[in-house]
Amino acid sequence: MIVNITALLLAVSTVAGYALDGSKRHPRLQSKYDVIYDVCPGSIVDSGDWGAFSWYLYYSPANGGTNCAVVRNRSGRSQHMFVGLVREMVDIEFTPPHTDEGDFKYWAGGKKVTNTNGRCIEMRVIINRKASDSLNYLHLACG
Repeated sequence: MIVNITALLLAVSTVAGYALDGSKRHPRLQSKYDVIYDVCPGSIVDSGDWGAFSWYLYYSPANGGTNCAVVRNRSGRSQHMFVGLVREMVDIEFTPPHTDEGDFKYWAGGKKVTNTNGRCIEMRVIINRKASDSLNYLHLACG
């Protein structure tokens, strides 16, 4: 009997919540099509869904406070997406290196900012499914 070891390992790793390299997958990213692993450290402090898209804002106490944002695309097609972070009273606008924008098939981000303890962080998510159908989401998190 021939057994496809790769498929078996993938199935076991997906059920267990771990990738083949041993890294822990995000609890909502369990499918074999989810190629993103834990690109953002910490705990989720904000998340949302819009059709085939999901976004997550994470916080970790490391490095004087670290926030990280990522947007997932499960539509199966490249879509124009933007994700960015701004530290209030530090960063003036959504600019690199704290932003990621382009036509992405799987995700935009994980964009990180550090030294966020005691500061407010703005996260902006923009998703353009088509010219007349877009989302512009802004979230303010203070800590």
